[in-house]
Amino acid sequence: MLLQIEHLSKDYPTRSGPLSVLRDVNLEFERGEAVVVMGPSGSGKSTFLYVVGTLEPPTSGTVRLDGKHVPSCSWPTSRRATSTATPRAPWASCCSSCTGNSRPS
Repeated sequence: MLLQIEHLSKDYPTRSGPLSVLRDVNLEFERGEAVVVMGPSGSGKSTFLYVVGTLEPPTSGTVRLDGKHVPSCSWPTSRRATSTATPRAPWASCCSSCTGNSRPS
């Protein structure tokens, strides 16, 4: 198994309370498996990809790659809003990804 997503949830704060975008998502993807993420506008597709791609931290739940926990990158909000995201390779550490260094030294 390559990618496991367990009990993944993501909430965003609003004036009227938390907005739950993802709730208790559980998925497993095997190596070489093709996957399509589909849904109407506002259904959480981009949020799901940001969380699984480690660009946003989940509110709860875990993402595992080959059985190892994948930490989310904690970018400052100003950087998140002004930078373009680049895909993270499995060997990239959170710190190198946040600082822009794409490969370990």
